[in-house]
Amino acid sequence: MNRAHDSATAVESIENSRELGFQVNIEFIFGHPGETLENWMEVMEKAASLDVEEIQLYRLKVDAYGDYQGPIKTFSMMHPEQCPGLDDTLVMKQLAIDILAEHGYHENLRRVFTRAREHYSHYAYNQCCALYDEIGIGLTAFSSLRDRFGLNTQYFEEYYRKIEEGQLPLNRGIIRSPEEQMRWSIILPLKNTEVRKSLFAQRTGTSLDQVFRPKIEKLKSYGLLTENEQELALTPVGTFFADEVAEQFNDPMYKPFPRSAYAEGPLNPYEDCEP
Repeated sequence: MNRAHDSATAVESIENSRELGFQVNIEFIFGHPGETLENWMEVMEKAASLDVEEIQLYRLKVDAYGDYQGPIKTFSMMHPEQCPGLDDTLVMKQLAIDILAEHGYHENLRRVFTRAREHYSHYAYNQCCALYDEIGIGLTAFSSLRDRFGLNTQYFEEYYRKIEEGQLPLNRGIIRSPEEQMRWSIILPLKNTEVRKSLFAQRTGTSLDQVFRPKIEKLKSYGLLTENEQELALTPVGTFFADEVAEQFNDPMYKPFPRSAYAEGPLNPYEDCEP
């Protein structure tokens, strides 16, 4: 994974942080080259034994969102036999859920496992569930204000120069259109907890009962979504495939793969994409 530290260094850092009284969160990427079901199980057993408050799990994303494609993409193309397949990565996810549950960790937010409810990731909740306005401080941090999104520069010199000049240290951002605002207001909450209809209306000026209905009804018919007067939420099966279900609401230009990469059928994410 091209990281500078090894597992022993990571464990030492965790133990030092615990001894100093910090609340500790540790995060794992699964499905990376060389990983097997057996060693992934060992990693999860070790993680659960460290007695940290929070454990987060992320499936490896080979194609990066940003401008820079990491070495993992080149490696996976040159050595596909060393990379776990999709079936194995899904089994890894379920194994992790089962092992963490045996040790008292449960998924309070998507991909976020804690023993106590009060230890949920406030950052993830504020950003993705409550859709709060927020100011990002530091390199590459992002800020969100209603329909505005800004990303801080990744360069130290530019960051401090802009601050000294009385400017925000941003170098990229967007103003979301009304349609983009609706997609943002459904994708992030759905992917992490549930979509509260009152919050959706507050952030968009539109009732969720009036938009995305063909898409929502289709996902409900396949047992991936459930809905009542107050909220739209994932079913247990939908929760396991939260990323894929949320992806259904992306604009076609932001889908991670071309239409030809998906099987044709009712759940092809390019179907019923209009609000």
